[in-house]
Amino acid sequence: MIRSSAVPVALFAYNRANILKRTLDCLKNNKIEVLYIFCDGPKDNIDDQRKVKEVRDLVAGISWIKPNVVEQDKNIGLDDSIRKGVSHVFQEHDKVIVVEDDVQVAPGFYSYMSSCLNHFEGNKSVAGVTALRYPFPQKVFKGYPYDVFFAPRFSSWGWGTWRDVWEKIDFNTNNLKRRIKIVKPDVVSAGVDMKGMVKELTSGTLHGGWDIYCALNMLLNKQYFVWPRKNMVENGGFTDGTHAGAEPPPWSLSWEADRKFYKNLRLPEDLIMDEKVLVGFRSFFEQIV
Repeated sequence: MIRSSAVPVALFAYNRANILKRTLDCLKNNKIEVLYIFCDGPKDNIDDQRKVKEVRDLVAGISWIKPNVVEQDKNIGLDDSIRKGVSHVFQEHDKVIVVEDDVQVAPGFYSYMSSCLNHFEGNKSVAGVTALRYPFPQKVFKGYPYDVFFAPRFSSWGWGTWRDVWEKIDFNTNNLKRRIKIVKPDVVSAGVDMKGMVKELTSGTLHGGWDIYCALNMLLNKQYFVWPRKNMVENGGFTDGTHAGAEPPPWSLSWEADRKFYKNLRLPEDLIMDEKVLVGFRSFFEQIV
């Protein structure tokens, strides 16, 4: 296993070269040192094959870093791509930062993620780190002394975790249903919308949902994600590719963190729960539901 201070970034791509280019530019500006790119294969039609080739040509032309590229011959879908890709990185590294092709990250994103992953490594109550902050009111942070907070919710937009956490995630629905009966987790503590997503997962009506598996494992294990008080991600995929034609959410994201935030990052030594911040965090999901 590679032991180094450089945390690898795993980037997942499929058939959206125009969006991927913006995401690659963001990662270049973050001066990352180790990059894995997982390219899903085409579906069985000429148009998709053309789009996938555009992505692979773009990846082949990267000159600012020498990425480790893994290409699929056939389309395996996002779920398998994420699960296999993250496991692949953990064959050589003990932590990872994950970015999908439509997640554009702010300058300083990599510094923040690396600092948090190094700082909270080994804390059994922490399942991972995200650079996303949903747009709930900043006023809940008045008097709060840290630049991160903890919430029992998983985030798939610009996130990271450790090998020992990932290897313990149970993706078996029947196992999770049995554990739910025993543990009786407080699902809505992660947001009122989580109840419906968990119900879809356990009933078999949710197709895919790798991130919901991660979220449910966190709730069952009583674990938390580290969230920033200032947002560092944007999502550029709602009007293109897979999301084309879908109605975008009634809220938007914009980068909030500045150089001062990254340079003087205030991290608690251990898990700190702040009820005022959590109430503000959960209020966002109450509004969207």
